[in-house]
Amino acid sequence: MVKVSVIIPTYHRAECICRAVDSVLAQTLKDIEIIVVDDNGVETKYGKETAKMMSRYEGIENVIYLRHDVNKNGAVARNTGIRRATGQYISFLDDDDIYTPKRLELMTKCMDGKTADSGACYTAYIKHMANGKLQRSQDKVEGDVYVRALMRSFSHGSGSNLFYRKSAVDEIGLFNESFLRNQDLEYNLRILEKYKVAYVDEPLMEVFRS
Repeated sequence: MVKVSVIIPTYHRAECICRAVDSVLAQTLKDIEIIVVDDNGVETKYGKETAKMMSRYEGIENVIYLRHDVNKNGAVARNTGIRRATGQYISFLDDDDIYTPKRLELMTKCMDGKTADSGACYTAYIKHMANGKLQRSQDKVEGDVYVRALMRSFSHGSGSNLFYRKSAVDEIGLFNESFLRNQDLEYNLRILEKYKVAYVDEPLMEVFRS
């Protein structure tokens, strides 16, 4: 079992995928596997472009490239990654975002120091706005935040900020594949109903908004 499985679903963003993968390969924590799930469809234009970009990682043992025959949606892509994951922790990364180099090291250190009732973790992040300005996230709550999540007053900011104990994922189950959008919000509600959440107050992720 590796320490962290990083799952990167990708769709229509061949131009971004290498930036995301490279940010994970640059992590100070090396005991990781990177699972890229291509949801474009093998015979589509974007599927072919993504496969071409991913060819540069051939031969890198801990980069795993999985392809859906046809587009199935983001929830299915996340589930494909979960089924393949072997890590003690599961971390998600959107294909147009990046991790800063110490993200996985600091998140695992945080979670390793918590008891098993802490099932998830998130960090501060920097958001690149379309106008070129940068915004730092503000949410810093941790512990039992289920009621806040129900009230939509708790936000992790991005699907890229999801970091879970694999044991919690095994208990909660897979993403609801009927959700075409906001599948991360629905999934987090199920996690937060049973588990506490931890927080690392350092900007360890960069989110890009066009």
